[in-house]
Amino acid sequence: MTHEELKAKALQNPTVAEEYEKLEEEFSLWKLMLAEPNYKSAHSP
Repeated sequence: MTHEELKAKALQNPTVAEEYEKLEEEFSLWKLMLAEPNYKSAHSP
């Protein structure tokens, strides 16, 4: 079973899908920080 297959199967469970959606904001922030090489210096006080 691939990661994508496992993810699709797990997300069929409503409880898992709900918790996964709650993490979207956190993952979006991580994606932003990883995509922006100067994130820390540009956003630090």
